[in-house]
Amino acid sequence: MPLTLIRSILTQSPPVAQAPSKFHGFLSLPRELRDRVYELAMSSLDPDFPIRLSMTLTFPSLYRNTLPGICLASRQTHTEATLIYISRTNFWASDRCTSQRQLLHFLAQFPEHSGFKAVRSLSWYAMKRFASSSEASLTSPVHSPYPSYLAAQCAGLTSLTVQILLRPVLRATGQASYAIAEPDAVDENLLLSRAAELKSLKTLKIIFTCCKVYAWVLGCKQEEIPRAYVDFLRKKFGEAGGRVSVEVEFAEDPLYMASFR
Repeated sequence: MPLTLIRSILTQSPPVAQAPSKFHGFLSLPRELRDRVYELAMSSLDPDFPIRLSMTLTFPSLYRNTLPGICLASRQTHTEATLIYISRTNFWASDRCTSQRQLLHFLAQFPEHSGFKAVRSLSWYAMKRFASSSEASLTSPVHSPYPSYLAAQCAGLTSLTVQILLRPVLRATGQASYAIAEPDAVDENLLLSRAAELKSLKTLKIIFTCCKVYAWVLGCKQEEIPRAYVDFLRKKFGEAGGRVSVEVEFAEDPLYMASFR
């Protein structure tokens, strides 16, 4: 019976208001089975959700043509299915727009902090600084929240990606000349070491952009430029328990996420 019901749910349109009884059997299934149905309904959706400059996130639909119909079938399925969508999606926010505040507001509308608890993956495009140097706690409210503020609300966050220019890893030594900066000086600006305070975090991925031009100026390979800082971060995470893996990628496009344009 459950398999037949699940098959019918996945192959039919969401129930209309005039015939709510058609959906009653689905709602009587165990929560684990309902969650599996939601996952199957979303299997073809893009795992990344970039919050563009022109977007306005709304509750309950998040954004037009984003959530599958099953999410909007009833109030109960909306809450359950949207939480599944949140947990399987990597949200890309930006320092250049209100995307972080919009995502904070959207997640806050779910009961008992469940929207924040569902988040597993967050990414930042064009990040300038991860945390505030003047706030003792990552959750301390600030007027223009840093990435750390949203990340700290998400108790189940396991993956964090930050895309940054390679320039903060360097120090100027003259006109159009550079040298690799000391790791502690780099971290004083970026404060990425504070991601070690995120207790559930397992992976930190750093995407460096605009690398080849600096590699040419320095006369070295691009991989060599941030190596000391990455080693510095790995040491910091090791001192905090060694549970976080630090990964590095390189991209030439300074915008990286074309969908932000």
